[in-house]
Amino acid sequence: MKNLPKLKKLDLNMNKISRLENLPTLPALEHLDLGGNVIEKTDGDIPALAIYPTLKTLIMAANPFADALGDKLKIEVLLTLRKIKFVGEDEINDDDRVVMKEEAKERKKAAIAAAIEAEKLAMERAANGEELRADGEDDVVLAGSGEDE
Repeated sequence: MKNLPKLKKLDLNMNKISRLENLPTLPALEHLDLGGNVIEKTDGDIPALAIYPTLKTLIMAANPFADALGDKLKIEVLLTLRKIKFVGEDEINDDDRVVMKEEAKERKKAAIAAAIEAEKLAMERAANGEELRADGEDDVVLAGSGEDE
């Protein structure tokens, strides 16, 4: 699907698509139908659609993650695709945009709180002589065992 710079509508409905990585760059795309696939995760997938700045309509119905999100799907899509006009047949309205902005604020607060907590934990571990290895495993560093080698 390369070399289609003027393509405006793409129907990938019912194609057993499981991930949205590696989608082609289609700079004029306005309508994308991904309904009836097997997309299970939102993290990484909806943000992958940010390569379509002109996207106005996105259909995701009948995907496991879309079904699980239900009414929250619009907000998840809107968090990434701010210019979207329709998610499925649902038009994005001003109320949806207000909810999206509140959700974005809450997520930002939660991310800041998590970063602060992680920094606190790292400082506590350092004070107790512990260190976190690059592989994610914890090590306890025994300082001053009193034995010289």
